Amino acid sequence: MNGGVMNEAWITTINPVEAEGELLNTYQDLTGVKEKEKISRRIRNNFIALSLRPNLMSDAWNFMHKTSFKNESSNLTKQERDLIDTIVSISNRCRFCTIGHAEAARGSDKSIEFVQQLKSNYHKLDVSKKILTALEFAEKLTIHPQSVSKDDVSNLSDVGWSDEDITDIVHEIALFNYMNRIVIGLGVELHPFMEKVEQRDKEHLDTTSW
Repeated sequence: MNGGVMNEAWITTINPVEAEGELLNTYQDLTGVKEKEKISRRIRNNFIALSLRPNLMSDAWNFMHKTSFKNESSNLTKQERDLIDTIVSISNRCRFCTIGHAEAARGSDKSIEFVQQLKSNYHKLDVSKKILTALEFAEKLTIHPQSVSKDDVSNLSDVGWSDEDITDIVHEIALFNYMNRIVIGLGVELHPFMEKVEQRDKEHLDTTSW
């Protein structure tokens, strides 16, 4: 704690409530709202951690949103992206992104048990072979990139992913390896709701030591 304000990372950060000038304008442009309190509810600590460099925060936000979260040219669903993001984050032992994206993968149609299975052993997850193959590829490309071969890409094709889909899958994996390292390298702190989820699922995946 610093002056009663929670630190968002291991380095100095300037959250939306404290922001002025260029940084405040950046927060407002990214979130589409003007009021500082509303901005705080719309932006996560992984982006606030970049607040000393508003240009980096803006570029990272726009790149992620345009090429992943709001990429209308991609056939990947939001849930498929969140599943990939979770496996990459578990592979990197990124506590913040694991908790956030595993919970997001529930969407509106999955149970808590689905999330807990995703965290404990995704190979037993109730998903199609097509999705499971993408998750296995995500894990391999993250942990053992030197071992990835044309056969791995062929496996994706064999279960129904197009070359365009495979491009999106590889991009998503690379994107979250990037974000995991921002989060881990700057010591991004969990939001309170993440701490509650972490405790709920601790017996399935204990991330508290990460």
